[in-house]
Amino acid sequence: MERGHAAAEERFGHLDILVNNAGVVRVAPVVDESDDGWHATMAVNSTGVFYGVRAAIPALRRNGGGSIINIASIYGPVGAPGYIAYTASKGAVIAMTKVAALEHAHHGIRVNAICPGPVRTSMSEQEGDTSVDITPLRRRAEPEEISSAVAFLAR
Repeated sequence: MERGHAAAEERFGHLDILVNNAGVVRVAPVVDESDDGWHATMAVNSTGVFYGVRAAIPALRRNGGGSIINIASIYGPVGAPGYIAYTASKGAVIAMTKVAALEHAHHGIRVNAICPGPVRTSMSEQEGDTSVDITPLRRRAEPEEISSAVAFLAR
């Protein structure tokens, strides 16, 4: 992570924005989730966000501020049966976002999380359409809907 942020600073002179958007979904209820599945999901969805935020903050401070945008999930605050690792990992993203925002606001660093419901991606298509039942519109969001929110928060 640090090398990536350093490369951005070297090439562009500064780092303005970090978007943490990597994620994996595992569908497994509590009693069926494996240790490997749990650790793999947490590594990508939570630990990866932590490493990205930790590495970006010094560069953003040198820049005089900036924006960190973490993509969480509606499952983070509300939970979902059958998604123990995913829900826990996205809940951790929300908690980390709050802490980083509180710790670094005085440096001009804004830290936000976007918590979409199901989004139409190749990853989410594997789940089937039952996950849309939790959304008022009864459909998956389009990626452009999420990217518009990211662009707004990045300003």
